[in-house]
Amino acid sequence: MCQGGRTMTLSQGFQDVVRGVRAWTERSRTLMSLKWWAETVVQGILHDNCLLRASALTYVTALAIVPFFAVAFSVSKGLGFQNSLYIRQLLLSVFAQNTELVDQVIGYINNTNVGTLGMIGVASIVVTVFLLFNNIEKSLNVIWGIKTGRTLIRKLTDYLALILICPFLVITSLSTTAYLQKSGILEQVMGATMLGWFRGVLIGFVLPLLPVVLGLFVIYMVIPNIKVKIRSALIGALIASILLQATQMYFISHSLGDTNYNAIYGSFAQVPLAFLLMYWSWVVVLIGAEVSYAMQNYKQDAKGGDIAGAGEDMTWYTRVQAALGILTLMTRAARRGDPPLASHVLAQEIHLSLKDTNTVLEDLVELGYAVQIFCEESDGYGLYRLPQTLTLMEIIRMLLTRDTSPKPVEGHEVDADLERVLQAFYQAAVQSRENVTLEAFELATAATSVPPGP
Repeated sequence: MCQGGRTMTLSQGFQDVVRGVRAWTERSRTLMSLKWWAETVVQGILHDNCLLRASALTYVTALAIVPFFAVAFSVSKGLGFQNSLYIRQLLLSVFAQNTELVDQVIGYINNTNVGTLGMIGVASIVVTVFLLFNNIEKSLNVIWGIKTGRTLIRKLTDYLALILICPFLVITSLSTTAYLQKSGILEQVMGATMLGWFRGVLIGFVLPLLPVVLGLFVIYMVIPNIKVKIRSALIGALIASILLQATQMYFISHSLGDTNYNAIYGSFAQVPLAFLLMYWSWVVVLIGAEVSYAMQNYKQDAKGGDIAGAGEDMTWYTRVQAALGILTLMTRAARRGDPPLASHVLAQEIHLSLKDTNTVLEDLVELGYAVQIFCEESDGYGLYRLPQTLTLMEIIRMLLTRDTSPKPVEGHEVDADLERVLQAFYQAAVQSRENVTLEAFELATAATSVPPGP
C-alpha cells in the first residue's frame, strides 16, 4: 500500500511538473506575442513616419474642418440639426472643450449657405473635403504597405458615403450615450450591487468612448485600400479611443489651469492649443492604425514562431523568393479556377508580413505580371500574363533590374572582361534546365503544395 501510494504521489508530482512547464510555456508564448506586437507597432510608427504624417494631416484638417462639417450637415441643415446638443458635444470633444472655438465653428457652419455659393464655391468646398480624405487614405495605405490608392470613381463614391453616413452614425451613438447616461436603464440592468464606482466609470469614461470607437472603426475599416478584418479594426479603434480620451483630458486640464499660453498669446491662446490637440489626435489615430495592422498581420506557423517582417527592408533574395511564391500561387489559382487571392491570404501562404507582401505585389503589378481584381465576392490579385509565356529567369531579371536607372552613370566605364563574364553567367542561367516556365514550375511544385517563400 505504501509503495502504491508512493507511486501515485510520484505520478501526481510528475503531472504537476508537466502542467507547470506547460503553463510556463503558454505564458512565454503570450509574452513573446506581446513583445512582437509592441515591437511591430513601435517599428511601424518610426518606419512609416507617423509623426510627420500627423503634422501634414493637421494642416489639411485645419483647412478642411469647417468645409467638412458644412458639407456633412448641409443635408439636414433645413431641420436645424446643426444646432442640436449632440453636434455641440461632438465638436467639444474634438476641440478639447474649447467653447469659444466651437461657437465659432458652429457659426461658420450656420453662415455657410451651399445654395448661394455657386458652382465654384461648392466645388472648392468639396475638393477641400476630398483632399482631407485623400491624405487620410494615403497615410493609412502607407501603414498597410499599399502604394496605389483607390481609383477616382471609387474615391468619389466612398468619400461621399463617408461624408453623409459618418455624421449620422456618430450623432446616433452620441444620442444613445446621452440617453443611457440620463435614464435609469443602467441601474435596472446592473442592479444595486454593481452601482458605485463602476457606474461612475461606465458613465463618465466608457459611454463617451462609444462614438469615438465607432468613428475610428469606420475609418480603419473603410478608408485603407485593403480588406481589414473587423477584429483588427475594432481593437485598433478601442485602443486609439482610450488614448484620445486621455489626450483630451490632458489638454483640457492644461488649457484651463495653465496661464503661460494666455500670457504669451493673449486672446489667441486657444489657437496653438487647438493645433497641438489636433496634431496629437492624428498621432493617436495613426497609432491605432498601426495597432490594427499589427493585429491583422500577427500569424504563427506550425512551430509557433512568428512570421518575419514588420515593415523592415527586404533583401533582394527575400523579394525574389516572395515574388516567385506569389506568382506560383496565382498560377495554381488560375489553373483551378479559384477566385482572386487576397493579399492577407498570400502573406499567410508565403510566410511573410502583410506589409512586405503588399510591397512585392505592387512590384509585380508595376512589372505587368499581376493585376488587382475587384469583384463582388472578394477583391484580390491574379495573373496578368499567361504562365506559359513567362520563364523564371525573366521574372528574376526584371525584379533585380527594376530599381536600377536606365541612364549610364557619368564617368563610369564597364570593364569589357567583366561585362563578358556577366553576360556568360546570364546566358548560362537562361539556357539552364531549371529555367522553366511559370506554368511548368507550378505543376512541379503542385505535388508538395508548398510554394517557395522566405
